[in-house]
Amino acid sequence: MPWGLLSLHGTEHMSIGMDSGWFDRFLEAYFESYVSSDVPIWRVFERHDCDFPGNPITAEAAWDTTWAEVERLRRERPDFGFYCGQSVYAREA
Repeated sequence: MPWGLLSLHGTEHMSIGMDSGWFDRFLEAYFESYVSSDVPIWRVFERHDCDFPGNPITAEAAWDTTWAEVERLRRERPDFGFYCGQSVYAREA
């Protein structure tokens, strides 16, 4: 019983999305969707090699603010991996 979030506006090109947009748990679907970008829970994570999810290096903030900081850090320190993520929910193994 997979979970996914659907947008119900418009009538053309209606789709239930790609396979990668469906998850075993509702929270996975929510946090992987654009809907969660409205919640100020986003942090910059610094990742070395394969240490997913990495270490959060900022406080929680808005989506756009966090991505601006990711882009700034990527320019200043191109040898490190920076990305935008959240610490609220982690997928179970």
